[in-house]
Amino acid sequence: MTEKLAVFGGPKAVSDKILAKRIFWPYVTEDDKKAVMAVLERGILFGHTEADGKVIAPETEALQKEFAEYIGVKYCLAVNSGTAALHIALAGCGVGIGDEVITSAFSYIATPMAIMHAHAVPVFADIDIDTHNLDVGRIEKNITPRTKAIMPVHMNGLPCDMDKISAVARKHNLFVIEDAAQAWGSVYKGKKAGSFGNAAAFSLNGTKNFSVGEGGLFVTDDKDIYERARAVAMMGAGPGESFGEDYSDKRFQHLITYNYKVQELTSALARSRLRRLDKVNKCGFDNALLLNRLLGQVKNASFQTISGGCTSTFYKYRLRIDSPDVDKKLRDQIFTALKAEGVDVTMWQQDPLPAFPVFQEMAGYGKYCPWIHAFTSDHYKIFSSSWFVNENYRRENYPNTQKLLDSSLVICSESYPIFCQPKEVIESYAGGIKKVFENISELNRP
Repeated sequence: MTEKLAVFGGPKAVSDKILAKRIFWPYVTEDDKKAVMAVLERGILFGHTEADGKVIAPETEALQKEFAEYIGVKYCLAVNSGTAALHIALAGCGVGIGDEVITSAFSYIATPMAIMHAHAVPVFADIDIDTHNLDVGRIEKNITPRTKAIMPVHMNGLPCDMDKISAVARKHNLFVIEDAAQAWGSVYKGKKAGSFGNAAAFSLNGTKNFSVGEGGLFVTDDKDIYERARAVAMMGAGPGESFGEDYSDKRFQHLITYNYKVQELTSALARSRLRRLDKVNKCGFDNALLLNRLLGQVKNASFQTISGGCTSTFYKYRLRIDSPDVDKKLRDQIFTALKAEGVDVTMWQQDPLPAFPVFQEMAGYGKYCPWIHAFTSDHYKIFSSSWFVNENYRRENYPNTQKLLDSSLVICSESYPIFCQPKEVIESYAGGIKKVFENISELNRP
């Protein structure tokens, strides 16, 4: 033992002086304030369509154009949340009742919820424990005649293996819809995340690298997918209108549609923050690489593997306790010890998505919808006319996801994320992590 742990009465590794230097997120700049004030002075607070068909939404129209150019796609639609963006991406691809969508067992609940919002059934696949992303080798065994799409999730900002996923999709004639909520500006083999699939969705939630509080962006290269998605997001509006007088184009009026429109204030703030997104991402990348280097020789510590040709935004930095005897109890002891040392550490997700009550109980919309529409799928075993079990939702089918969650912690919090912290804060955290990991034997007590 090199030094008495703070949890046992020793000195903290991270001083209060260092903690005072942390940067709270999201911080607001003078440029942000000017952008918002310009909207208030202009007086146009929402997008609307004039009688002549001209759309009046200068900030939103500009944001959509600028983000499409940033990602490298043709079309972008701003909506009021990342979940809404995921939903309209699915709807734009025609995903609907009775369809199945394969996605990762490790993500935020919004991922499968968006699938259910499209009246489709989420089908989960386990992850690769090193990358924390969807294990491509497990996709094909989950494909059934009802499978319509694959929804890879770029966890913590690290792009999935899009070449292999795209190959599987082509082989089985499936759509690819990227959940890029955590991957603003991430790069895979020279292209940005969100530009590989048929469509993609991003989140502007307050915790993200690119944050405006709440909001989302949908992108695609396909005009038909864009127009269908836009109609679903804007109460059936046709191309060139939001909710004005001209409803002559009724191609999508048969669909159940929603009001996912975004405000001009949100779009103005997003445009301002988009201009410094790359700077924020670089800070996160540099800080994560610094932690990787400083912890590289620390026994029992491992981190997300960055595949060749990828860059990550490091929305979250997940540190794994790579020890054969690790369990939740030891993980929790390490969590408490790191907190005592002054290290900003959190937990994010503790169960695979299929273990969540919504999938265990399968009440859905009531009377087992949307699952009841997929009775013919190989995933279901019907036990009576009133209830059934989905084999895909058994926790034990996701050992890698469960193992990762039982043996890992997130360094830095959503209030003080890794992508905006000064270097000296990260270096001090590394010292605290080293101290705790070098004393794991002291922690692992009955």
